[in-house]
Amino acid sequence: AAEGVEITVTSDDSLVIITDSTATIGTIGIGASGSNSTDPIVFHMDSSYRYGHPVRFTVTLTTPDRYVLISDFQIMVGYSELLVASVDSNFTYINKVMGALRWGGVPYDSVFVSLSGLPLSEMNRHRAIIYISGDVSGLDVLPGTMEADLESWVTAESGRLLILSGQDLPEMATPSWLADNFGTQHVDDVVPLSCAMNITGISGDPIGDGIEDNIAFGGGSAPNQRFMGSCRAIGDGVPFLYYNAGDISDSTCAVHYEDPAGWKTMLLEFGIEGFSDSLRYTFLERALGWVDIPYHWDVDEKPPEKPYALELMPPFPNPFNRAVTIGFDIPNSGPVDIDIFDISGRLVRHMSIPSAQAGPNLVRWNATLENGDQLPAGNYLYKVSANGRSATSKITYVK
Repeated sequence: AAEGVEITVTSDDSLVIITDSTATIGTIGIGASGSNSTDPIVFHMDSSYRYGHPVRFTVTLTTPDRYVLISDFQIMVGYSELLVASVDSNFTYINKVMGALRWGGVPYDSVFVSLSGLPLSEMNRHRAIIYISGDVSGLDVLPGTMEADLESWVTAESGRLLILSGQDLPEMATPSWLADNFGTQHVDDVVPLSCAMNITGISGDPIGDGIEDNIAFGGGSAPNQRFMGSCRAIGDGVPFLYYNAGDISDSTCAVHYEDPAGWKTMLLEFGIEGFSDSLRYTFLERALGWVDIPYHWDVDEKPPEKPYALELMPPFPNPFNRAVTIGFDIPNSGPVDIDIFDISGRLVRHMSIPSAQAGPNLVRWNATLENGDQLPAGNYLYKVSANGRSATSKITYVK
């Protein structure tokens, strides 16, 4: 049990503003939990920073008379720079991409696009969007005003990236929209699926260099009867992947484009989910790195670790029948007090060690009072005090 428990949150990140760093949890009974829902700690990003940011926080729980707990954790404050959007609610496709992002430690948000499209208010929270069509049989992959909204979003700010991916998506897009915003022209169904199963990257390209992979495409029971679309780079569009399709001339299957204003786009004639796992990681790392979104993120600076004053070791055995060994570790030699309480909080035994040695120490207790009387079976709390700190744990005595 503890009274007047306080929680304090701190961060060394200059982009985080904590308006009230301390909250009171109140009284926590034995075996119970507490909450600061009525006294929240409020923090937000500095308004000068446009997008979300991963931050490491240090949380300290204290009571008026003793140290309880210090721990670190990381969270994303604000919306992630990256949004993964899919018009298809089949989780198989979007999960392939999100799984690769999780593997790389990339913070992202995800959303399924409704038939009315994706609101600009949602897009404007992010700096990069990966738009996946997935299995789009019978669906409009660019519903509502999606083309106009995507163009408005990506062109509004330097450093933004829009990736379109899906084997049926380019043929449904307006040709002039692809030409103006992606530097490409879609070519309908010119590559037999049997030839399109292998993708090769353009040597020297920052994204395509060294890529060579067999791609998984859906093709029904007769894949050789299916044809894949390709694309041509026009204007400032740059081809970076092509179907390894022999003598077929129109075999480019991916083009990237960088506008003089600083925004970037990428069109893939196939689904990112078709890559093998390892190559999907490589592609996403390069594509996001193109706009300086790191594939392996972490907070650069970790707060210095607090030197320990007292650490408890797990009591053993626990539950116990005859006796229990209570272990603790201290950095410096000195006096140690061990107090044992019953479930109501009444002190039932006090033990003192005038000069415990630095490092691990073990004390054996046989569930007796100081006069030798045996205590009843039940749950007990013990508190070890040393080096100006205290820590508690629970033991169970059974007969």
